[in-house]
Amino acid sequence: MSQSQSGAPRTSFRLPFGIGFGDPLKADAYDSDNIVVGRTAPEAAPASVYLGKLAEFEQMRRNVWLDCHGAHAVYVVGKRRSGKSYTLGVLCEGLVASSWLRMGEPDQAVLLIDSLNIYGTMHVPTDESGPERRLWQLPSGVPNVRYLAPEPTRPLLAAESTTLTVDPAWLTLEDWCGLFGVDPFADPLGHLLGVVLDAVTERWREPNDRPAGSAQVSGIEDCIRVLDSNHEAMQFEQSTREALRRRLAALGRLGFLRRPSPRIETLLAPGVITVCQLRDLDDGIRALIVAVLVRELMRARARADATSRLAAARVQLTTPASETQRGASTVMPRCWIAIDEAHNYLPSSGSLPSRPVLRRLITEGRNIGLSVVVATQQPSGLDTSIQRNADGLLVHAMSMRDDITAAEAMLNAQVPDSASWGPAERASGRVFERVVRGLPQGYCIVSSDSANRVFGLRVRPRLTMHGGETY
Repeated sequence: MSQSQSGAPRTSFRLPFGIGFGDPLKADAYDSDNIVVGRTAPEAAPASVYLGKLAEFEQMRRNVWLDCHGAHAVYVVGKRRSGKSYTLGVLCEGLVASSWLRMGEPDQAVLLIDSLNIYGTMHVPTDESGPERRLWQLPSGVPNVRYLAPEPTRPLLAAESTTLTVDPAWLTLEDWCGLFGVDPFADPLGHLLGVVLDAVTERWREPNDRPAGSAQVSGIEDCIRVLDSNHEAMQFEQSTREALRRRLAALGRLGFLRRPSPRIETLLAPGVITVCQLRDLDDGIRALIVAVLVRELMRARARADATSRLAAARVQLTTPASETQRGASTVMPRCWIAIDEAHNYLPSSGSLPSRPVLRRLITEGRNIGLSVVVATQQPSGLDTSIQRNADGLLVHAMSMRDDITAAEAMLNAQVPDSASWGPAERASGRVFERVVRGLPQGYCIVSSDSANRVFGLRVRPRLTMHGGETY
């Protein structure tokens, strides 16, 4: 098996589907056989993930890679059964791969938000003797995976898992008010909730004197205790206090609030995919958990990044800055946050708690070394403020005009005036729409500002079973 400069095997086969654009492709590349999407530091050693083959006539030998040296925002869009969730799995596998599928060391963690529980088989390999695996000459092995799941979901997983819980101390007043559907400014219940949280937060900040290994508690008991004893809380109407008591008790019965909960630094590790399974939770609770996890991750990563930058500036210290930087990175490594069905957490309207947090992640996360990849079947339903933030866009087949229009508005590369695809399809007008409508499953159009135009991609086969095949 011959190898290219990238380490990928030199495979020579014709894809069953190809695209021809009128303009020749000029894209950033490692060499003539390996295109790279989104490279931010051309002078640095290659660090990228193998995506698949260039699906264009006369160029199908060329490999396509996604840069992971810098921090990125990548969007994967497509209708149901187009292959978008499959592609998200390919990206996650590649980010932690120790084989030729990844150039450079797998030094970043991956947090995968699994909205439909279709990534619960990422520890199960596909058949290595299958025709596609042999044709693509893919390596053997499976990625390192951890699973987080609510307690009711854990017995359904065919692998070890950690119970997914949230420490109530991580919630903001806005989070609590969102759960209870009250206004923190105009509602007496919101005012009372603020008083209770101010008092109980002081208690939660005190050193924990509970014996090591003792059972977790929900923290709701602390809130009710403050509600019954705090002088300021006692000034509210009895009916308001009883209403809050009932809501706190109902929230405690849901079981996802626990003190203490595992810190985000203990859930993520370089070279490991942490799959967070959320299908069995209410939509509002899902959005809250995503908001809290991402917010805690951003805080931890900001601390690590600040420590690293400070160490680099203190060149007069005895300990070399590079060693101190590595120490900071081991606390909270750089991370990719992958979100399936992202329109559920970043909608174009509404007040979900995940919406402002994810907006901030996408607009500011790269400053602290956080990358994000979102997959959605409804790009027109995404928050409009983040629709133009992608530096890499993978567009699978779509059929709804609104979604095609939204995806086309996100493009950061030119669409040629003419194209041909399939056995005999041609277009010299509305090229993007007509090509996207005709894409087979597993193929997509790639847009990157490192190429002069969009181009076709055949996504490589997965190394692990995909739980969404029959959906």
